[in-house]
Amino acid sequence: MLRKLGWWCLWGWGLVWVAQGQPIGGSQTLEIEFFRPGRPTMVVYIWGAVGQPGIWRVEREVDLISLLSAARVPGVGSSPQGVSQRYLVRIFRDIGGNRQEIYQERLEHLVGGGSRPYPPLQEGDILVVEVRQRARFGWGTAFEITRTVLQVLTLYLLIRREF
Repeated sequence: MLRKLGWWCLWGWGLVWVAQGQPIGGSQTLEIEFFRPGRPTMVVYIWGAVGQPGIWRVEREVDLISLLSAARVPGVGSSPQGVSQRYLVRIFRDIGGNRQEIYQERLEHLVGGGSRPYPPLQEGDILVVEVRQRARFGWGTAFEITRTVLQVLTLYLLIRREF
């Protein structure tokens, strides 16, 4: 029984790839497929700040950018007003029985071409997309703080003068 989560068409190498989900062994866990028929596949796990985290069956030697796009990673520069967001892509791999981080890069460097080359994905790799947020401090924030301090000071002076 095939249950569709959504169709995402990505134009890579002139071919259309389709990501779809189906239950694994009658359970509620979904395995998302992202490969062309007849190609050897492997399972990787995608966690974190993506639109479609989970267990992914992908084509061997899949391009990391295409896979992240299929998993619906938010776009670079899509942060809300007044908030600075940085997305960090990390790859973990089981090496000698220990899970180790083998790659870490900011998403904007990965997309912009200024990143170091990423390793090819292997069976069982875990991709983690983290989002780090912090409030921007700009002229608007400075104005709000100044206005609040002046209002409190004015209130203090008015109260002091009346008594």
